[in-house]
Amino acid sequence: MSIYVCGDIHGQYQLYKEMLDDIGFGPGDHLFIIGDMIDRGPEGIRILQDAMYRSNVACLIGNHELMMYDSITGTGETGEFWAMWNNGGGVTRDAYYRLPSKAQRDILAYLEKLYLQVELKLGDQTWLLSHSSFLEAEGTVKWQDVPYRGVNKTVWDSPWRSFEHVPAEKYREDGRYHIIGHVPVQRIYAAMEREQEYFGQTTESAIEKITPAVPAAYIDAENHLINIDLGCAAYAPDRKTKNAGLCCMNLSAYAEGASAEAFTYYR
Repeated sequence: MSIYVCGDIHGQYQLYKEMLDDIGFGPGDHLFIIGDMIDRGPEGIRILQDAMYRSNVACLIGNHELMMYDSITGTGETGEFWAMWNNGGGVTRDAYYRLPSKAQRDILAYLEKLYLQVELKLGDQTWLLSHSSFLEAEGTVKWQDVPYRGVNKTVWDSPWRSFEHVPAEKYREDGRYHIIGHVPVQRIYAAMEREQEYFGQTTESAIEKITPAVPAAYIDAENHLINIDLGCAAYAPDRKTKNAGLCCMNLSAYAEGASAEAFTYYR
């Protein structure tokens, strides 16, 4: 039995299925998807529907799921941004509204049940999974049980954004070990190469300009922080933008010290 973590699939259903097949994902395993299953790529609804019917897949809310929920329900603060060109929600929105009304209700109910963060204890370490930032005073919690402002900051704030910024030191001071996504690792490495501390918004055109490509998870051991967003926001199977793709982390293996074998990548 293994515990896996992946994130930021962004509608790339074929990569998601390739990952499940490759790791031999079975009934004894468990997968956590740390948000942004939808948008930009073509099959976000299909990923949602696959995950929601698997008892051993647990999903966390990302900023894209929050925008989707806010838009559909007319609540919250982010709904108007969902279908903007730089967020890529139009493809998911159109697919959602083509569904029968019952399927729409089922997806909306599923979104309401997503976790905001998940705490796991493996060996001597405590791990916290979230989309980007986190709530220090909470362990495992669903997003509907948290005030909206706390949810918004958790899915948007990042150590690698100049706005909506959270210091990396916050993760180390928390004491837990964190696995997040939200900002593609290509952007992190590019900022380091240019001696920039952080940068602005992630868009496909921005990712395309980044060199060199870095198709690997970003590990900040000093700050107890691992980023597994490999840039599916910019993935296209016909051009494989900067080696963008999907990262899967075998958390069980990593916690046992097999760090070299813990990450698999799909492009």
